[in-house]
Amino acid sequence: IFIDIDRITFKDDKSFENALPKTLKNIKEKLNGHPTVNNSGNGYHIVLPIECPILEQIEQFQKYKEKFPNLNLSQEFLRFAEDFLSNGKADTGHYPSFKSCQIRVPGSINNKCLNNRDKRLSGIKVRTLQKWNGVRAPVTRGFMEDFRTYLEQKVADQKQEQENNNSTNQHQKYSNISTEWIEKLLKTPIEDFRKK
Repeated sequence: IFIDIDRITFKDDKSFENALPKTLKNIKEKLNGHPTVNNSGNGYHIVLPIECPILEQIEQFQKYKEKFPNLNLSQEFLRFAEDFLSNGKADTGHYPSFKSCQIRVPGSINNKCLNNRDKRLSGIKVRTLQKWNGVRAPVTRGFMEDFRTYLEQKVADQKQEQENNNSTNQHQKYSNISTEWIEKLLKTPIEDFRKK
């Protein structure tokens, strides 16, 4: 699991600083995990190796594959986990995937900090604040249920969107029909019968 918490996405330092301990608490409670935490200079990068089955091979998840044929369930799980464990505080522009799992190497220089010295957390070098304990966190049944709930909401949202589109199309269909007598009635003024 990769979680990117960037300072720039928070309105103030206090809410930014609170995001890390809350995220680590969620990881401990939900997965009993102890991840690596790096300070990138502009935020925190959290990396947690997990023990998780291949979701595409689990029977309970097959219906989501049918409803969303272009969806990579395991990749969607990575994105769900980032958002869920960070309470929605992770960088919205961060899209973890299996093809792109780049992290900043501890001890390396973060070039973004060179240009943004007043916003950086400390220094321009990436520092490790906490090391992974070497134990892959097993994904619990409860966490999988949270993911299934997320997918069910995605299905419901898709259904609602289709219903809204159908309703809009029906409205447009009927609004384009012109009824001549109504148009004539609307253009005919009615006397107000006031005394002059």
